Amino acid sequence: MGKVQYIKKSRKAYTCGKCRQTIPAGSPYYRGILNFYPPIIRCGDCGLKSYEVTGSEYSRAVGELVENWAETYAIEEGVWESVAEALQEIYDGVEERYENIPEGLKEGSSGELLQERMDELQGAIDELDFDFEGILSEAVDELDEEEREVITVCELNEAWQRYSADGCEGEAFEHWKEAVEGIIENRIDDVLGELSW
Repeated sequence: MGKVQYIKKSRKAYTCGKCRQTIPAGSPYYRGILNFYPPIIRCGDCGLKSYEVTGSEYSRAVGELVENWAETYAIEEGVWESVAEALQEIYDGVEERYENIPEGLKEGSSGELLQERMDELQGAIDELDFDFEGILSEAVDELDEEEREVITVCELNEAWQRYSADGCEGEAFEHWKEAVEGIIENRIDDVLGELSW
């Protein structure tokens, strides 16, 4: 994996490799350095993530998912299934590479690395099987006493459906929704944070 440098002041003008805008001399920019590749230049607006500075397709795919899943998917009921599907696609690609290497190499370092990646991905996919009722209940615990009365534990799923479908308003529902989304986001971040890329 290469490295990302943030340059506070460019000595000359560059062109951003993403948006194609000119980066004037004296402006900040990002430079990605990867052996045997030309440097990657990005303006301050586009930025440059570490997963973009790699020659590994696997690192790029996993890194992008880990760092951008919350921008890619709406944080709502079942989002963990979408993230698990994205991991499954990566898993399938790794498995295909593993199946296509010669038998002799499967016992070597290449095969072991691919096997480790498959095990890690499968572990994350298995962990992304959340109990939504449990999340709804846990989110109620984060509310104050008055808000808990509005959303009773025995009617959690019905209240969530009502909130989602009718756009119920009120501070209790807003706070509950924020708590639910926060729990979902934290749990997915925890699972994806275990992946090495």
